[in-house]
Amino acid sequence: MDVVVQPGVNWVTLNKTIQDSGLFLPLDPSPTAMIGGMVSTNCSGTNAFRYGTMKDWVINLTVVLADGRVIKTRRRPRKNSAGYNLTSLFVGAEGTLGLVTEVTLKLAVVPQDTSVAVVSFPTIDEAAKAATKLIRSGIQLGALEFMDEVQMQVINRHGSEAVRKTTWDESPTLFLK
Repeated sequence: MDVVVQPGVNWVTLNKTIQDSGLFLPLDPSPTAMIGGMVSTNCSGTNAFRYGTMKDWVINLTVVLADGRVIKTRRRPRKNSAGYNLTSLFVGAEGTLGLVTEVTLKLAVVPQDTSVAVVSFPTIDEAAKAATKLIRSGIQLGALEFMDEVQMQVINRHGSEAVRKTTWDESPTLFLK
């Protein structure tokens, strides 16, 4: 399933609009991110561990080139090694190759169940070993983020009001989904 949007559409608004379909755009950048900016920067986010980055979700772009020509990039079939993949060329180009005016995106099925966990460790080495073990176990993780003790201190002191309602252990920490 796919959706065609303009670059000024906010990704959170898109997901709210299509939520009754059971589908979503699985990237998770800043809540204020717009589709055009996400394309321009090849955004990722916490869900990149499972779902990849923006380039993995863009099917087609309508782009205005510097000379005024309008092109559609249309992603090529998987088994095609001839020529450039124009879609991938424009994703992440930060507007240097042309102005994106329309985006066709793949959508994913919303997972039925999601659990989250926050696990602190005495050392970075132990956190890294645990992350490696989780990845090798075959457990299908939606997100795996690591923060060291300095980053956890920053969260406690300067995080959003909602985040600061909890005092986090200021040690190496894994956030899992």
